[in-house]
Amino acid sequence: MNLIPLTHAHIDRLLHIEQASFPTPWNSDTMTWALSEMDIHGIGLSAGNDLIGYAFLRHSIIDGIPFEQADLLNIAVDPAYRGRGYGKILLSHIMNLAWTAGTESIFLEVRTSNTNAQKLYSAMGFTPIGVRKDYYCNLHPDTSREDAVVMMASAIV
Repeated sequence: MNLIPLTHAHIDRLLHIEQASFPTPWNSDTMTWALSEMDIHGIGLSAGNDLIGYAFLRHSIIDGIPFEQADLLNIAVDPAYRGRGYGKILLSHIMNLAWTAGTESIFLEVRTSNTNAQKLYSAMGFTPIGVRKDYYCNLHPDTSREDAVVMMASAIV
């Protein structure tokens, strides 16, 4: 397994994993935007030549000075590779990038129904700090919106 920087060359594979992972996946425009933004770090996990997972972290820098907080925008592992600790590898790496850059806190939102992700985040030092009501929309019109649990991890000082 190798950690690699994401590029536009990965977009087809990113979209494949994204669509297999989320009820309301990012589309091609959103992926292109994330790969183009200077303040978003995209990290991939590859097995040989195959991208099997990724994470996007927004860490704003103004005039060369990093903000004290960052946001985990997205993280996913191909369903065929789940349950093997690859999500933890990606999350650990992206968190270390943030801490090394001087970030004090990382925030994320996760669906209330995504208990597996919440367990991973908790194991990695994230704690729930709030709920965003009706944060996520669902693809099917007969289903209601879903709340997001807001979680935060702080750098060890």
